[in-house]
Amino acid sequence: MSVVRVVADDKKCVGCEICELTCANVNFGVNNPKKSAIYISRLAGPEGFHVVLCNQCGRCAKECPEEAIALVNGGYRIDEERCTLCGICVEVCPIEAIWWRPNVKTPVKCISCKACVSNCPTQALSYKEIAFQVKSGLRGKE
Repeated sequence: MSVVRVVADDKKCVGCEICELTCANVNFGVNNPKKSAIYISRLAGPEGFHVVLCNQCGRCAKECPEEAIALVNGGYRIDEERCTLCGICVEVCPIEAIWWRPNVKTPVKCISCKACVSNCPTQALSYKEIAFQVKSGLRGKE
């Protein structure tokens, strides 16, 4: 089994928001960067930009009491039918890469669909496949 991570090189990011627009279009059917599962933040001074997106660590899936987050096609996805909107996934994310968006039913996170990678004009985004073994037990509990 493997997980696919979209990886960002902040030094190459110019803040154009094409990744945000691509994500919003592909995953939510809207042309609005505010509805994206990837977020570009401007750093203070000449520092540039920081790209915030899920690194597919799986912590949200392990902590979800409803088991509404599962690994599907290399990325962790939220099952809207099982999600009870408790927000635990948002609270436990170690890099704050899962959040609430206006007019979106469940919390939003990158699912590593890779659409943003192919549309990034500066090649600040790439993807990497990582193989791992699934441990036995519910939600990773030993």
